[in-house]
Amino acid sequence: MANDEDVARAAAVFKALGDSARLRLFDAIVAAAPGEICVCDLPDLELSQATISHHLRKLRDAGLVTSERRGTWVYY
Repeated sequence: MANDEDVARAAAVFKALGDSARLRLFDAIVAAAPGEICVCDLPDLELSQATISHHLRKLRDAGLVTSERRGTWVYY
């Protein structure tokens, strides 16, 4: 039986992936593995830059992706 911490972690992951835009972003990032992908190369989801940033932050907060800023670009 899973403990409360494991259940909470799983719920956070499912919640983060529960949005179709986040799922598409996550899929693009995973497809770049074992390399990395620049935020400028992520798929065009016809969303504002602020909305994309929000979704990427949710993926980072859930521990699903990591990022590194290099100059003006962020790599996942």
